Amino acid sequence: MEKPSRKANAAPAGLRLQAETAIGQAGEGFCPLCNVPFRVHDGVGCCPCCGDSYRAEPNRIEMRKCSEHGCDCEHWEAVWASRSQSL
Repeated sequence: MEKPSRKANAAPAGLRLQAETAIGQAGEGFCPLCNVPFRVHDGVGCCPCCGDSYRAEPNRIEMRKCSEHGCDCEHWEAVWASRSQSL
């Protein structure tokens, strides 16, 4: 059985750039979606606009809804609207 090439598993260049940008923004304390500074509580950075919290590690970003501040904002509404148009 042939091994898949590393290139076959690589993310498209545009997607990789978007992910690297989001990791950089979260690492600098800004929400990658809303571009507003995080509020820190309970040891986690939380976006006051959308309520998402982010944890950035090398080559990885984890996003969760804040249990206190989770909500849908105009930025998420735009994401969902653009997604339904592309389907």
